[in-house]
Amino acid sequence: MLADMQALIRDPLVHFLAIGALLFALYAWRGDGQEDDATRIEVPAVQVAALAEAVAILNGGRAPTRAELAPLIEPLIREEIFYREALRLGLDQDDALVRERLVEKMRFLTEDRTGAPSAPSTAELAAFVAGRSAQFPAGLSLESDREAAVEAYQAEQRRAANEAAYAALRADYEVRIDWPDTGMAGARP
Repeated sequence: MLADMQALIRDPLVHFLAIGALLFALYAWRGDGQEDDATRIEVPAVQVAALAEAVAILNGGRAPTRAELAPLIEPLIREEIFYREALRLGLDQDDALVRERLVEKMRFLTEDRTGAPSAPSTAELAAFVAGRSAQFPAGLSLESDREAAVEAYQAEQRRAANEAAYAALRADYEVRIDWPDTGMAGARP
């Protein structure tokens, strides 16, 4: 029986099963880690350093202590907790203000991706102004009113770039409209 026990202790399968059971027990004891991530708030060192630098400027160059920084960091933690709890409660759902803010942020991102329009050549600017006679006065001189014409040209370029960016995003979506049968005038598109 002692020989059987020694053989069992040397068996790699027994080692594998024992290590697996130990890991399983450790995992169960510690938890799966998801709750830790959901309740863990980390304030990055970069953010704390930026705050410390701002306080140092206000203090005439003297670096703040941790005790001085702690009450300044607490509002960041409070904001994160409220944000997470609001998401957990679904307060972001069906809220017109939240939706409007997200759409606004997406517009800004789209504008950032399209970049700044280039300065037009004199020929491009002349063609632009000529094609929009209703927008510009008849006696417009590109030499004296160039700035206004360039602003209008660049605004048009930004608008066109934003529309192109939207069209590229729109192509990724399938849209289905359920038109009500309420006698709306016109044929369905």
